[in-house]
Amino acid sequence: MAKEVWNKILSQVKKRVPASQFETWFKPLSFVRSEDKIMYVAHPNPLASEFIDKEFKELFDEIIKDLQIDDLSVSILYLAQENGEELVLKQDILEKDKGKKKSTAYVMSLNPTYIFDNFVQSHTNQFAYAACMAVSQNPAKDYNPLYVYGGVGLGKSHLLQSIAHYLLEHSKSHNVFYLSTERFMNELVASIRHNNQQDFREKYRKVDVLILDDVQFMKDKTGLQQELFHTFNALYENQKQIVISSDCTPSDLMGIEDRLRSRFAWGLIAEILPPDLETKIAILHKKAEGKKVEIPDDVALYIASNINSNVRELEGCLTRVIAVSNFKGKPITIHLAEDALEEQFGATGRLITVEKIQKFIANEYKISVSDLKEKTNRSDVVNPRQIAMYLCKHLLNLSLKEIGRKFGGKDHSTVIHSIKKVEEKMGKDKNYKQYIDTLIRGLH
Repeated sequence: MAKEVWNKILSQVKKRVPASQFETWFKPLSFVRSEDKIMYVAHPNPLASEFIDKEFKELFDEIIKDLQIDDLSVSILYLAQENGEELVLKQDILEKDKGKKKSTAYVMSLNPTYIFDNFVQSHTNQFAYAACMAVSQNPAKDYNPLYVYGGVGLGKSHLLQSIAHYLLEHSKSHNVFYLSTERFMNELVASIRHNNQQDFREKYRKVDVLILDDVQFMKDKTGLQQELFHTFNALYENQKQIVISSDCTPSDLMGIEDRLRSRFAWGLIAEILPPDLETKIAILHKKAEGKKVEIPDDVALYIASNINSNVRELEGCLTRVIAVSNFKGKPITIHLAEDALEEQFGATGRLITVEKIQKFIANEYKISVSDLKEKTNRSDVVNPRQIAMYLCKHLLNLSLKEIGRKFGGKDHSTVIHSIKKVEEKMGKDKNYKQYIDTLIRGLH
């Protein structure tokens, strides 16, 4: 009977919203159960379920009123899968459908695409990837705690959520908590406000795996740090796995108590470095594959060359190019990509790569590109190589390590010296600065 009521509601929704909106948001919904005058339906995407629950509540209420159904409301859940069984997530509680025993798994809106299979490995993140995979396969064994750090948008959250996804898929016995530091803080504040701190402590100190994202946001929050300190101790002493992410090393965390920073460093520390050009291109192809779109190599190279390191920005650019392609009904080409991203990259943001810089400077100084990469201090090579390295840093904002690798494996100290030499000369010699500016205009 309840399912028939839901079908009537869904039929009315279809009549009242655009077809494209219905296909995207409402068609994937499935009836779960009805109890206490609440009809629970689920969506397979956590972000979509949250959006529908928030944005279309009035629509459901209006339809229920028109159908003359007394005291009924619709609540949207998130439908996941564990070992082939359906799991429904709502308000941070994961429970099996149809009144079955509650699962021991907890998830805070995991992104369904953040799994190990979708993570692009390279020398810049391979160690962190291997560490996260090892923790997933053997929690609380070798690497506890696991501390993953790196800049914004490099894939920390992807790896941490991959651990949660892996454990949910491969283990029924683990009680897994993944959440942001902000969420941890909000729950602590709520527990204080409602005078149920003991429930909060029991909730987090009885888990098998605690995955906490972005601990740098605990800066100067004494009460929050104290709570995590005791939670950390309780879990560690009971041999439970702890995984933490931050934007810097434990020793560089500012505004964090020494005793907490020292505990973060007890286990394994894994860094994620900014992706090099090849990795960014691979990421773009992987993202395009997930969107069922083929992106030409020159377009991937164009986007990757103009985004310094942030993987999220890469995906944002790709999404915009795909959207413009669909809107105009034209295939994705380098010209379409340049037009689509002109506002973001600027009119001068045309395709510039390390290879283009090297070739341009080599032609300017009548030497070969291989000369720039050789280990030589010949006077006719040193100056152009220094300029080329400076341009790579100035125009592409590559890491010192990456620039050194592109110039025949030069040490980062050599790269620093080269860049400083050019900058110092530009500061002292106005004509030299004008010359460098001319080279930059020539590259564009």
